[in-house]
Amino acid sequence: MGWDLTNFFYDSDGAGTWLPLSGAYAAPTGVTRIKGAEASDNMYFATSTGIIGLTAPNSTLYQAGVPFPLDSTATLNTVVGGWFTTGETVGYRLVLGYTDANKNLHISAPSQRLVISNPGGGSDSTVTLTWYIPPSLPTGYFYQLYRTKQTADISSVAQDPGDEMYLVVQKTLTPTDISNRFVTYTDVTPDVLLGQTLYTNPSQQTIAGANYAPPLAKDITFYQGNMLYANTLTKQTAIINMISPGTNGDTITIGGVVYTGASTENAAIGQYKIFTSGTTGQNIDNTARSLVHVINSYVTNTYYWAIYTSGYTSLPGQITLQERSIGGTNFVITASNGTAYSPQIPVSGTTYSSSNDVNPHYVYVSKVQIPEAVPVGNFIPVGTSDKAIIRILALRASIFVFKEDGVYRILGTDITNFTVSLFDSTIILTAPDSAVLLNNQIWCETNQGTVAVSDSGSVIMSRPIERDLVTLASSLYPNFASATFGIRYESDRHYNLFTPTNTTDVYATQNWLNNFLTTTWNNWPVSATSGIVSLTPDDHLYLCYPTGQVVRERKNFNIFDYADFEFPVTVTSSSGLTIHLVSTANVVAGDSLYQTDSLGGFVGQSIITSVVNSTDIVVTDPINWVAGAATVYQPIPVNATYTPIGGNFAWVKHFQDFQAFFRDATFTNLNFGFASDLDLVTEVTTILPLPSSGFGTVPFGFEPFGGAGHVPQVARTLVPRNMARCHWLTPSIIHSEALSNFAITGINFYYLYTSSRSR
Repeated sequence: MGWDLTNFFYDSDGAGTWLPLSGAYAAPTGVTRIKGAEASDNMYFATSTGIIGLTAPNSTLYQAGVPFPLDSTATLNTVVGGWFTTGETVGYRLVLGYTDANKNLHISAPSQRLVISNPGGGSDSTVTLTWYIPPSLPTGYFYQLYRTKQTADISSVAQDPGDEMYLVVQKTLTPTDISNRFVTYTDVTPDVLLGQTLYTNPSQQTIAGANYAPPLAKDITFYQGNMLYANTLTKQTAIINMISPGTNGDTITIGGVVYTGASTENAAIGQYKIFTSGTTGQNIDNTARSLVHVINSYVTNTYYWAIYTSGYTSLPGQITLQERSIGGTNFVITASNGTAYSPQIPVSGTTYSSSNDVNPHYVYVSKVQIPEAVPVGNFIPVGTSDKAIIRILALRASIFVFKEDGVYRILGTDITNFTVSLFDSTIILTAPDSAVLLNNQIWCETNQGTVAVSDSGSVIMSRPIERDLVTLASSLYPNFASATFGIRYESDRHYNLFTPTNTTDVYATQNWLNNFLTTTWNNWPVSATSGIVSLTPDDHLYLCYPTGQVVRERKNFNIFDYADFEFPVTVTSSSGLTIHLVSTANVVAGDSLYQTDSLGGFVGQSIITSVVNSTDIVVTDPINWVAGAATVYQPIPVNATYTPIGGNFAWVKHFQDFQAFFRDATFTNLNFGFASDLDLVTEVTTILPLPSSGFGTVPFGFEPFGGAGHVPQVARTLVPRNMARCHWLTPSIIHSEALSNFAITGINFYYLYTSSRSR
């Protein structure tokens, strides 16, 4: 709300009572306003701490993506008739998941594969598994355990069981599971009763299709079921390779947290077990697994996870360390016995640390209809790496990527067939938040002015105001890029371009408004930091003011739409044109006073001509005001100037009279201004609407109370004497009256050519 860049607010009652959502979220570095997109009935936002989601306006913001399971252990249970026969090997994986409030199923990336063998010469068994999970998971999460079918060992040598896995069980996490941070399950399911396949099986999407959380992105857009994340960075990651279990007392320090090797494991104090009783490979494997478990369980560590990434047939001891959240700084690794690792870890210093991939030209793509699932290989490079993506927006048939070196287009339907090509190298986006979707085009402020980009090309739309925009976009206005933003208004056919007015403005103070049907521009002096048109359910314009207020346009399709701010006052008494109020605070001359009685009946409406003191005002009409509540409405000033009129500008003319043709005229008075090439100072003439035929002459309710206005009429006046002789006239309309309206269909001047002599 407003210029608050760290909090999300929602309208709790639909009447402007704004309440904050939990959590503070800033825009990514270099981004002024957080970008968002809707998918699967959820909203997603690109923040400095990653992609966050929202299932309903008043729900809890959450980090997109499901955290994956951590380390695990398995033990054999000798059971007569157990499904796990001797001389066989199986593999396991675990996934976490939940169904959100909008019935979307979210499944994590699978855990690392856990392989266990039942040695030949033993007994048939079952398997008890313990799987560790991230802390503080919300209620409603479940886990799914998957297993391969049994693979026979050869010559008592355990064989790789592969990765084709089937569901063993799905269970909801209990409060105890969440509190303990692990789940324990005894697998008693024979091969013939295994269920559905795991989505990462080689016969399905493969492990390359694992559902990892989205990267941190500066912009997002949704296109044909795909969520696209642009200008990205990934999590801090480091890989360590243990080549020796080391000795008791060895320490490894990761991100400032010290882990100590000992003869026993004690995760509560950061102590991992060093194994020495097996073969070298077994000792390394067991020691590395103990270190992984302690890293994940030690409460002092809150920054990264450890994942044991050595495969069944690969060398033991490989550990991947990965940032738990995203967007953080790197973490440094040192070791007292660095020779136990390859490459050797230094005893001190910062030479060995985590890193992440910063890819300003990448677009990551989610799975179709699963916006929070982004496989690590689902990315598209757009152009060169030295030019960053500024914005990404999707039209009906293509995606447009605005980079520092031009506009690119992505065609296709998903990651399997997306193709990238340079669309227009002459268009450079200069105000990132000016880009909006409108009329199946992308309207934006660029080095070429305001441009509408579509599949058919780029069209410059701002030629009539080009000089103004060129000045605003120059170095004289250092805050132009951050202060400027755009709002689309489809039903009103408007593109709203909010920009600074003065060189020192830090937020927008005016709105350049274009009607894309008439191709005309208007200017609206208004200060705002952001805004939106709510498409459903009300189709209203909302603006955030620098003061923190959120304002909503009136859209009742009656005379009350034609007013700016309103505020209540209390009438104590009145005498003639003087009205006594409890307070005249906020009241200024030119406002309109409006009152109804306690039953809602109309009492009166009049323009305030002066504010006498802190309690008294003067109005234009003598009305029997009622002591009690009333409302003051502020006018919306209108100043519209026509292009010069006068036929052949080379000839001097004598302008005689002027006519204005109105479709509606509900104003009390309207000012027409006249300026000429010989007298540039505008002279004003007041025009009055035609009066109605009087109360009772038409059926009640067929015209506004107090007289007609919604009838076509012509107003005629003489051209002011000082303006009558000139080469051309520049007429203008000047109006500032609340609760009044006019619709002008045209103007007409009568003039005669005179001598060519001019002063």
